[in-house]
Amino acid sequence: MWVRKMTCQRSASIRTLGRVVLVMATGFAAVAIATAGPASAQTAQTGLDGTLTPERLEPVFAPTTVNFFGDIDIYNQKDRRAVYKRSDDVVQPQAGVIVRVAPAFSITLGGNYYHLTGTKFFPTQGRYEEHGPTALAGGTYYFAHNYSFNVIGGLAWNSIYETNVSSAGTVTDRRNMHGQFVSAGFDANYLYTSSRLSLFAHYLAYQDQESASIQSDGFARARYTDSFQRVSIGGEYYKRVQLGGVTLEPMARAALLYDPHLQKFYNDRTAVELGVGFNAPFGVNTLAFRTLWTEGRTDYRNLDFRISLYHHF
Repeated sequence: MWVRKMTCQRSASIRTLGRVVLVMATGFAAVAIATAGPASAQTAQTGLDGTLTPERLEPVFAPTTVNFFGDIDIYNQKDRRAVYKRSDDVVQPQAGVIVRVAPAFSITLGGNYYHLTGTKFFPTQGRYEEHGPTALAGGTYYFAHNYSFNVIGGLAWNSIYETNVSSAGTVTDRRNMHGQFVSAGFDANYLYTSSRLSLFAHYLAYQDQESASIQSDGFARARYTDSFQRVSIGGEYYKRVQLGGVTLEPMARAALLYDPHLQKFYNDRTAVELGVGFNAPFGVNTLAFRTLWTEGRTDYRNLDFRISLYHHF
């Protein structure tokens, strides 16, 4: 009967992590407009005929040297299952670097700090808080001018504090969680004179474990393990526009989500993720804004806002 309490935070943590990995894996695609001016856009346009002359071997969207990215993610999720009702709010800053270490290879290093606060409504009432860092590292291989393959893995550590309120009083609990994950993805990027198209297929596997603990009422909670897998297939379309002296790149995103391995007590395997946003380049920097949401699930609804800054050294 205590399972409901052990799963209330983790579900949001795992799903938010999926977004983090996606950003880390494809982060440089969002800054491409800052480093690909009209001349390189034309080169990429003429290079789409498949003829890889020496002038056309440079991968599309590969970093030239070192690129820094940082962002803050604000995320809300409302659980709508019949047996659980709750609302989660997440604030998550993250930062990292992408370094071109060889003509066809780059490495990604980064991390974030995850902070979740939530309210439980049913079957128990109360509050909970979860926070801690995540460290990520990976690499990307570029091939055939327009394509790349990336692998990223990492570790997460979180501290959890939870209260449950009933007519008998308030019960509190503190425990720790640690997790590990790996993500693999394939990306195809096509750059045209004033627009670009990014297609992707990503796989994420994650497992975490909560420590055993003793609640304030003396109840001993056993160690608990959960896991999650997700496949994301979709694309993003960008169109460059000029507004006076300001260059903007509005974007639209659509992806099919499929969870071959569900978290415990969740039922929906498929959904559609939609998103809109824009990039605004200035000098060697790009400011980016995204809002993302999921449609087609009956167990939860979510809304995600992310503001990012990319800098090319």
